[in-house]
Amino acid sequence: MRLFVDVGNSCCKWAFSSQQGLSAQQSMDYTADTLLMRLDTHWQNWAQVPTSVWVSNVAGNEIRTLLQQWMAQHWQCSVVFAHTETRACGVVNGYEQPQQLGVDRWLALLGAHQLNPEGRCLVVDCGTAVTLDVLNQHGEHQGGWILPGLQMMRSGLQKNAHALQHLAVEGKDETVQTLARPPGFLPAKNTQDGIFFGTLYAVISLVTQVWNTVSMNGKWPLSIFLTGGAALEVYPHLPMLCRHEPELVLKGLAYWAGERA
Repeated sequence: MRLFVDVGNSCCKWAFSSQQGLSAQQSMDYTADTLLMRLDTHWQNWAQVPTSVWVSNVAGNEIRTLLQQWMAQHWQCSVVFAHTETRACGVVNGYEQPQQLGVDRWLALLGAHQLNPEGRCLVVDCGTAVTLDVLNQHGEHQGGWILPGLQMMRSGLQKNAHALQHLAVEGKDETVQTLARPPGFLPAKNTQDGIFFGTLYAVISLVTQVWNTVSMNGKWPLSIFLTGGAALEVYPHLPMLCRHEPELVLKGLAYWAGERA
């Protein structure tokens, strides 16, 4: 059994290989201080131990070391950390310095190309940062854009604007689902909604502008793949068809691993 792991800045996701493909994705939130305890809770009592582990990690060397130590102690299996390349699996990296492209973005591109091998793609990852990457019909990465993620934008406002700091302790994240949703881009009637929808519409507007520009307002086919923890917050408000792929990075990781098995 092969295990595929996507380690983000605050969330760790994983799936297993099977005859039908990848299993359903599972996930856990973590910090550097809680990672080992969280791994004990979620991974220690599995009935079957992985024969190999393939990892995408954007959380830095400390997290990488903790993962390696935990796996060596509990599983004694091979562990491979994916890395960004100039080309792989039919995809060509478009960055001037290929290693600057985050490995999660790289693997998401591989996953999108596998799902749409002869089509043009826009890959949107709504995580700690929001990233957009364009892939042409030949698998050539055209570059992309980066902006702060929704939670980062909201917390940044609350942290740096004195008049908004009290909102950070009012459980905004927990109560956001109960807020009234104005149709379209109507102005908000209170500060919480103003922050929530202002940041949300910033992401929606960028995705829409990029789609309009790259697809020439729909004249050229362009598939949108939406992934990341905040994808479902963005998805209902986008004016064009898109495909929600929560396991896109893991699918790309499995594709990458398959070429090296």
